Amino acid sequence: MEQGLGSWSKLECLTPEDKAVFDAVKMPLGVAYEPVAVKRQLVSGMNYDFLCNAKVVYPDAQWYVATVLVYKPLDADPVVVKINKCDC
Repeated sequence: MEQGLGSWSKLECLTPEDKAVFDAVKMPLGVAYEPVAVKRQLVSGMNYDFLCNAKVVYPDAQWYVATVLVYKPLDADPVVVKINKCDC
């Protein structure tokens, strides 16, 4: 993960550390998110842009693709900044 301050990494497989950050955020209720890849941006902390499979939690719901942007400050818990449904 060699990158300069402010630049995004390439989309990569999740590391155990990435998964731990994703698992630590409080996600909105009603949708299940399963991260499959991530891009990272070094700032005053770290931004994570997770590519996820997502599904509304009800019977026979269809999976779709979404991105979940998470900010992890240097000295605090990570927080969800934005969630986007991908139109692909």
